[in-house]
Amino acid sequence: MIKKFLLKFFSAYRQLKLTGKITVVIAAALLISSAYAKKFKGPAGTIRLESKIFGRTEFVPLLDLANSLNFSVKWFYEPAKIELKNKTVSIDFMTGSKLVQINKSDIRKMNSSIVFIKGEPYVSSMFLTTILKPYYKTISSHINRSYRSKGIIVIDPGHGGHDTGAIGYRGIMEKKLVLDIARRVRTILIRNGIKVR
Repeated sequence: MIKKFLLKFFSAYRQLKLTGKITVVIAAALLISSAYAKKFKGPAGTIRLESKIFGRTEFVPLLDLANSLNFSVKWFYEPAKIELKNKTVSIDFMTGSKLVQINKSDIRKMNSSIVFIKGEPYVSSMFLTTILKPYYKTISSHINRSYRSKGIIVIDPGHGGHDTGAIGYRGIMEKKLVLDIARRVRTILIRNGIKVR
């Protein structure tokens, strides 16, 4: 898998270099490796999250992390921040900053600011494994209580494997369209504090 990635990267780099249109943004986008599922030790046991390497930093989807820990998610535009909150802990991520504010007073520094990949926020895995660790006991007591009282919505876009489904007039595959819609619905539900799997 790594060999394929490197071949793709250097092939794309060579083609861009020949045309003289290489930019830092494109080169950085190509450095994202394939996503894989990884287990992290969390407040209430093991959490399984998608993991992506960007440069030398490992990132996990912020919305999935919030969902796993039973946090509601709110987006603010003035100032630009993402807030995770449950009954006992609130966490503010300032977009474009490595600083995280926990419970409106404790300020910690991550090794990277939040990055957006295909419109979804990703946070450094260091946040879960190091910065959030002192709050595990408080968070775990809330997770255990709330899982009993709330339901979970499961979204299944279907069309796994090689079946592309119908192909539209302009070549849009049903498989890709349905997956895109499922991701958007998932994001909207999580932003409104609904648990999604």
